[in-house]
Amino acid sequence: MQHRPSGSGMAHEGHREVASGISGLEPWGNSTKVHFSRCVSPDSGHNSILIPSKYLIFLLTLISLFSITGSAGAATIYHVTGLTAMTPSNKGDQTIADANRRKIRETIRSASTTTGANTVQIPAGTYVVTTISMSGAIHNVTVQGAGNGLDGEPSTTLVKHCSACYGNRPIFRDRGNGSTNYVFKNMAIDMDGIRDFGGIILTEVTDLLIEHLHIYDSNPQPYEGKDRYAIVLSAKDVTLRHNMIEELQVQLHNSDTVLIENNVSVHPYTTSAFGGFVLPGSSGAFLKNITMSDNTVINPESTFAFNINFDGLSNANNATIENIQFLDNSIIFRSDLPNHRNNMANPIFIGVGRFTETTGNIWNRTIIDGNRIYVHPSVESRYNKNHYMLGQLARDQGFDFVHLTVTNNTVYANLDKPVWRLNHSSGNVDTATYTAGNNVRFAYEDP
Repeated sequence: MQHRPSGSGMAHEGHREVASGISGLEPWGNSTKVHFSRCVSPDSGHNSILIPSKYLIFLLTLISLFSITGSAGAATIYHVTGLTAMTPSNKGDQTIADANRRKIRETIRSASTTTGANTVQIPAGTYVVTTISMSGAIHNVTVQGAGNGLDGEPSTTLVKHCSACYGNRPIFRDRGNGSTNYVFKNMAIDMDGIRDFGGIILTEVTDLLIEHLHIYDSNPQPYEGKDRYAIVLSAKDVTLRHNMIEELQVQLHNSDTVLIENNVSVHPYTTSAFGGFVLPGSSGAFLKNITMSDNTVINPESTFAFNINFDGLSNANNATIENIQFLDNSIIFRSDLPNHRNNMANPIFIGVGRFTETTGNIWNRTIIDGNRIYVHPSVESRYNKNHYMLGQLARDQGFDFVHLTVTNNTVYANLDKPVWRLNHSSGNVDTATYTAGNNVRFAYEDP
């Protein structure tokens, strides 16, 4: 599929080449020479084969039948109908929210059980819903709205019912069902006073695309020490792109091959804007092949803007963190910070703060390159960090940063602090594979 991150989907490309590999027919006596573009190894010295003409029609008929079979599952659009639009008087009506949830969920199920890459179309409008939880695997389905409402376009907005309630109540949830080829796009999600979990929570999903969503909280509550989520994923082959997220965070755990690019996060104020975490007490956790590039985080009051780390006082064992990249992101601190927590984020953080004794953990290949940090003079007094980017491992953790590269990062701020700090006093690094250079600070200028 086209949305897979770089490095995945190669089998699909190869299949397309082979399926279209007949490049021409040429008369050759009583036979016909058939040219293949990629069906024969180039090392074999053969680029064509001879087929007797009397067999050629039979062969082409088989190829035609194969092509028809392969395309038999033509894409179908499933329209969600019968939704009740939200009004001020029915916003808290759980009966309406449950009915809307059922209609969306059953349409997704119908699309998934039909052959082909199908689309579930949610109409323009605003609808209050309870959690749309899938009890079985979903395959080859795009769930999309009429738009996300940004730039004056029409919107499909799903509003979370009972956001003030605590507990795991996202809009979309799929936990451990093995769903594949799943897309969410072109809609808005309003968490409306979220207290903890919300948005989209998906685990054990493969080949996932989330794009052009606007996930926000129209009624932000005072900070209570709990994380407030837009997206939580444990997945493989993931792309998150061109999303606008306000007040909330994106979290990864046990994920492989993830591309987070060209997103905007405005004022995250819990743990992070975009983060990957090894959870406390886990064994065998992993974060592999994670790239966060060309994203913008504005006024982060969270603990981190971007991070990959062991969560809290972690006693995780046998975790693997490898091939992590933070590339060309912008982190902007400016004067209109709402001041929920009286905190300013670590722009980029890798590592862990504290550890109990652990075994078997690996941290291999991290690149932090080309990122830009802006600290407006009006908020300098609140920037209480003694660095702009930090790498840290705790004492006696039993492993090092290996193949760590921190280069070409730029800070625009009047505060004279190190652009990059590696906390040697409580962490280890494999010096033979460690590179840091061209990390510079200039006087403040606007992004």
